[in-house]
Amino acid sequence: MKIKVLPDEVIGKISAGEVVERPVSVVKELVENSLDAGAKRIGVELNSGGRRLIRVTDDGEGMSAEDALVSVERHSTSKLSSISDLEKISTLGFRGEALASIAAVSRFELVTRDRSSAHAVKISVEGGKNRESEPANGPVGTSVTVSDLFFNVPARRKFLRSVPSEISAIVHLIERFAFCCPDVCFKLIHDQHVILDLAPAKDLEERLGQMRDKDFLDRIVRVEHGDFSMTIAGFISRPDFNLSQRTEQSVFVNSRLVSDRIINRAITQGYEGLVPTGRYPVVLLFIRIDPSVVDVNVHPTKREVRFSDTQMVFQGVVSAISRSLRAGTGMGIVEEIVSVREKPGMQAPESTVPSGIAADLPERTAAAEKTEKVAEPKTEYLIEASPVFLGQARGTYLFAETADGVLIFDQHAAHERYIYENLVAKLERKEKVEKQGLLVPVTLDFPAKDAVIMRESLQEFDMLGFEIEPFGARSFIVRSVPLVLSGKDFRGVLMDLVAEMASLEKTERMSQIRNLIMERLACRAAVKAGDRLTRQEIEKLITHMEGKVRFCPHGRPAFIKITYNELEKRFQRR
Repeated sequence: MKIKVLPDEVIGKISAGEVVERPVSVVKELVENSLDAGAKRIGVELNSGGRRLIRVTDDGEGMSAEDALVSVERHSTSKLSSISDLEKISTLGFRGEALASIAAVSRFELVTRDRSSAHAVKISVEGGKNRESEPANGPVGTSVTVSDLFFNVPARRKFLRSVPSEISAIVHLIERFAFCCPDVCFKLIHDQHVILDLAPAKDLEERLGQMRDKDFLDRIVRVEHGDFSMTIAGFISRPDFNLSQRTEQSVFVNSRLVSDRIINRAITQGYEGLVPTGRYPVVLLFIRIDPSVVDVNVHPTKREVRFSDTQMVFQGVVSAISRSLRAGTGMGIVEEIVSVREKPGMQAPESTVPSGIAADLPERTAAAEKTEKVAEPKTEYLIEASPVFLGQARGTYLFAETADGVLIFDQHAAHERYIYENLVAKLERKEKVEKQGLLVPVTLDFPAKDAVIMRESLQEFDMLGFEIEPFGARSFIVRSVPLVLSGKDFRGVLMDLVAEMASLEKTERMSQIRNLIMERLACRAAVKAGDRLTRQEIEKLITHMEGKVRFCPHGRPAFIKITYNELEKRFQRR
């Protein structure tokens, strides 16, 4: 017999794999339970990025001994009782899988007490087995301790990211909960070091003031938008305040932090024409909508949702962003651009591509077919002879000729490669990168999640010309910057860098972090499209390209080569 029922132990680990991906998954589930229990004080304690220890303690309503014992069983919950309840979910946790799944892949301990009980109860589970219950001392509320995460699933453990990356993700999550619940006190401790300690705030604006510096607050505008069907509130950044990652975009639907493609596209649409491609504005939005028109039960970790009326949500988000930008920026060009977006007939993009989409495309004309058959110029990436500079077009493209063809350079990509190679060569020779001392040291405040990454990466920054010192929990003093960044926006470079560094895998981080810093330095320091260069600067740049294959560090070609043979074919000379 080939088909058989899996053992309970295997079933438990498979289920746990859907809910518990990494330490931040555990923290998310436990904090959601605390909030559902009405907690006003939530503490999170970690060791080794959550690998060795995760402890979440709250002052919520707690559980009786009987409820506590049932809570670690699979599919046990106090938040659903019938199928109809699934159609109007208003709590954060409801699937009844969290505690059982966590207990299946850790050494698990729960201590809880409700107001009607004289003492607390302790439930212990090891790897989903050996469930034990005993009386314990403890206040009203719940404390869950998760030790040695994935101790019985080593294959999962080895794929965890670096400690700074795991901590950064957890800090990011706790900050999102703090935004959503400003009246709740949150405290986060890692290896006995306090990372976050947020007192209750009267509203979101006060909470933002606890967590971000004045420069941040000066660059955001308020969002207040809605009607009888949906309300949208929060804050978004002015168009000129944008980052290289989407990490500072958070959307809550009925207090649930979600990731939704339709909403992401609506945000992009709202800023279209105002933010460069590949850059992301800061967004903190709270959407209130009838629970019956949103399905939160479409993903094991509850991070995705599905709306019954995606068009209403899409249009609502675009309008909320457009009107807020128009009211809050005082920029005439913004007003002109965003007004266009609110015209009737605006459609939400499809979240999936219909299988028959090809049938909806217009037929290609004979002229189009003929045009497609004309070969594009052959692109080569090797300069074999000394190029002679011919000229510059649109302050962006440089033209030169060689014995066998014409070269067209993208001056930004070429200069970016030039700077990058100089940095690499210096590190290979173990030389210090030239630095420029700041006349007045600059103090920068980072979000707590980014401060973790900064603190762990100071040595790498020092090797590449930054002189940075910690100054408190979230602040750093910048005394020197690489010479290539003299007069440039080094703050933007650092913000982009720490956001990208947090996403590096554990096995990649040490080997790639310096390369990532060098790439960002080269990109920011290089001349931009539209900059006018002197002939001497241009000739130096072109000479650097001679005899070598060249791409910019991001993989774009620094130049293309069109041979004379190709030109003769294009002009029908042969």
